[in-house]
Amino acid sequence: MDHKSNVNMNSITVCIKGELDHSSAGRIKDELNYAISNAYANDIIIDMSELTFMDSSGIGILLGLYKKLKSRNANLYFRSVSPSIERILDISGLFSVAEKL
Repeated sequence: MDHKSNVNMNSITVCIKGELDHSSAGRIKDELNYAISNAYANDIIIDMSELTFMDSSGIGILLGLYKKLKSRNANLYFRSVSPSIERILDISGLFSVAEKL
């Protein structure tokens, strides 16, 4: 799993590449926390165009991110979600707390 971040005045976009699973969850959690703690943004956009797999560890990371953002009155969005990842997000209830762009 790899990622890249893009920060502008109102948003942070993080593109997650590859697999978001147990083996990569700790690293991406740390990197997301670093990104949001070092930049003030109203919107955090997770670009999933290159995400090929996500398990329950990824769901936990995204829920934790949502909770941190909620305390800052910031918003979480998902962009370019594949059908298989969309199903995981839907079943997990993540679409009830974050919007798909």
